[in-house]
Amino acid sequence: MGMIVIVRNKAVLAVGVGLALGAAPAAYAQKKSPDRNAFYGETHVHTGWSFDAYIFGNTQTGPADAYRYAQGETIKHPAGYPIKITSPLDFMGVTDHSEYMGTVKLANEPAPR
Repeated sequence: MGMIVIVRNKAVLAVGVGLALGAAPAAYAQKKSPDRNAFYGETHVHTGWSFDAYIFGNTQTGPADAYRYAQGETIKHPAGYPIKITSPLDFMGVTDHSEYMGTVKLANEPAPR
């Protein structure tokens, strides 16, 4: 029984166990390139500073918490328990809304005594 393997946009019929398990011929081995690395991240994160995140329960976290979480640190979930990402991200963009930024949280804090 064979299987089709795609190597550099060419279909190759893999008949042997060695090829099926990834022992591709040297001619098809890919060279590492600093211009073609895969990076993993998040491009759209709202914190408790955004109105919509705040009204849906994210009343505790701010941008600094989001970046600490992305770097692999443990932070406190808005529900009160600790959370930590399995693998740190390569990049992250906090995209809080500019309208009412942080004001909903401030409006819900008790007045100073």
